[in-house]
Amino acid sequence: MNLHRNLAGFVAVLATSAAMAQAPRAQGPAIGFVIDARTNRIHPVIGVPGAAVVGAAVDTPSEATARAVSPTGAYVLAWSDTDRLPALWLPSSGAHPLEGLMPGADRVALSPEGTAAAFYYATENRMVVVSGLPDHPSSPAEINQVPLAVAPGTWAVSDDGELLMCASSAGQTGAVVVLGTTGERNRLTLSGPVTALAFAPRTHDALAASGTDVVLIRDAGRPTGWIPLPATGVGPVSAIAGSVEAGKVMLASAESGKVAVLSLDWSQPPALLDCHCKPEGFFQMNEGAVYRLSGYAGGTVHILDITAAPRILALPPAVEPDKEP
Repeated sequence: MNLHRNLAGFVAVLATSAAMAQAPRAQGPAIGFVIDARTNRIHPVIGVPGAAVVGAAVDTPSEATARAVSPTGAYVLAWSDTDRLPALWLPSSGAHPLEGLMPGADRVALSPEGTAAAFYYATENRMVVVSGLPDHPSSPAEINQVPLAVAPGTWAVSDDGELLMCASSAGQTGAVVVLGTTGERNRLTLSGPVTALAFAPRTHDALAASGTDVVLIRDAGRPTGWIPLPATGVGPVSAIAGSVEAGKVMLASAESGKVAVLSLDWSQPPALLDCHCKPEGFFQMNEGAVYRLSGYAGGTVHILDITAAPRILALPPAVEPDKEP
């Protein structure tokens, strides 16, 4: 089949993204990639926070569809359109199939730094986790039983791939099931339907939200403490993330468009920002303290920069949508 050859060709294009960043129109290095929701093509985000744009799409193979971008920009996860087998595009070493995975995964979630991925197969209602991404992918570890009566509405996987949290769709129950490859490890109960879940990078500490109730759970597999977090002014929390280096937790509400940045040592008051968009989540970019908030469909992309005082920036497309090749 032509998938491997096409993927390799695409990787060569990705490898030139650094060269693109040196061109006069690039105005700086590429700080990440974004998938066009209309076409599933990959666009580089070029420049630096405060002076960045969404660049023109790179050429993509016709027989593969981009599904997720590693938070550190190390790889792009794609599905073959012919057999729906996942593969990795690595700019440095070409295309790599993920050995041992069954075709037809319906959804995927990446860990905070992209070193693990959890694949969900709706027909069997099961999860498969691959860790060690991108350089040393592990054999798929199957979670044989997802103990939910319905498909999980939200889930999160830890960076080491050892823990998986999943919860029923909103409107169901407030239970969060913590799973390991050997089965259920723990069951957490929130005040109401679970609206957001996330692991903190490189730890088993977890973040969970039920509407406006938010909690930081130390070691979700065997909890050693629960810390309530204020979500005043944000509205119902639909996305959550943590930054170990910055010592911060970020909350967002798709309903209100508000974003809050909390300091875990309480040295600073919470920062409440208006995205002027509908935040889809916190998608880390190459810069560790920069997160994409909104998706791309030919228009403006919003990012959150917490390098210093938190700020939300609007990135315009470098190419007018109707002139996109």
